[in-house]
Amino acid sequence: TVQDQGEQQNLIKERLRSQMAEEVNQVLRQEIAEHRRTQDALRRSRRFAQSLVNSSLDMIMAANPEGYITEYNSAASIRFGYEPDEVLGTNTLQLYADPDEYKRVQAELDAHGVFAGEVNNVDKEGRVFTSFLAASRLYDEDGVLLGAMGVSRDITQMKRDDEALRASEERYRDLFENATDLIQSVDAGGRFEYVN
Repeated sequence: TVQDQGEQQNLIKERLRSQMAEEVNQVLRQEIAEHRRTQDALRRSRRFAQSLVNSSLDMIMAANPEGYITEYNSAASIRFGYEPDEVLGTNTLQLYADPDEYKRVQAELDAHGVFAGEVNNVDKEGRVFTSFLAASRLYDEDGVLLGAMGVSRDITQMKRDDEALRASEERYRDLFENATDLIQSVDAGGRFEYVN
């Protein structure tokens, strides 16, 4: 019998190619499935982080290295009066009552990477309010500057309350100190704590 070896070899090669293609397809399917799981986990993580930011009672904002707002939570929207689409992509300077104060915060961030202190902000209607700001520079794992992030809280009412309390304490201290009667306070052991 005569057999055509060339045809048989071509058939073997074709089977090998088909088998290799199937193995490559199997590996690709596994990689695609793994990629989808990773993407799903990343989306869940982003949604979770975004819900944390949005559920905060404090104002949270982030800006890119040029100072343009990239993140703006609902507490910031409520206090500043801007909707996210009105403020995203604009410069953070617009939220400061005094441009020199903005420069001071930026200088502190440039020098130390962090800032914590009181600042005067201005809302959409032009009303000035005092907030306590904690901000820091953001870097990626290679040390490249991504921008800055700040968390702040409106402390205007707290400052007013402190001033009112201080004024009230001063009035009562004046009353005690200038009273014509003897006013004294003693502890449970009979020791004097206060005498006018």
